[in-house]
Amino acid sequence: MRYDAVIFDMDGVLLDATNWHYEALNEALHPFGYSIPFDLHLDRFNGLSTKGKLEILSAEYGLPRELHNLISETKQDRTQRIAYQKCFPNPSHLILLNRLKILGFHIGLCTNSIRLTTEQMLGLAQLINFMDVVVTNEDVFKPKPDPQGYLLACEQL
Repeated sequence: MRYDAVIFDMDGVLLDATNWHYEALNEALHPFGYSIPFDLHLDRFNGLSTKGKLEILSAEYGLPRELHNLISETKQDRTQRIAYQKCFPNPSHLILLNRLKILGFHIGLCTNSIRLTTEQMLGLAQLINFMDVVVTNEDVFKPKPDPQGYLLACEQL
């Protein structure tokens, strides 16, 4: 069987940004008296969109829903600031993606991050130009773990 494309996840695969998202969300939650312990973040929240995380915090921990937009905007700002400090090219990833391109593969990305953060981080890591398709949580109705994003990336590739 011959494959023509590879679709990557971003956080934890092409970028090690799990801790960045955790740190940024807790910075945004702190002024309102909320925080997520790291082990709970890894077990329950890791990989979810910010919107999904905030929904869980509201449903299970009483976070007022009227704070969602403010917390989300603050979290995205903090994530971008952290990325500028910590996001650098990984030679192994550059070699891998370059090799895939040389072999004729189309390359896609599917992430639960928003487009602004995704493009910023991929740019800082010098990976953006390898991508033929980038699908973010803003492109789908159901974010991961639902397969809708991956199916959309497959269609576009």
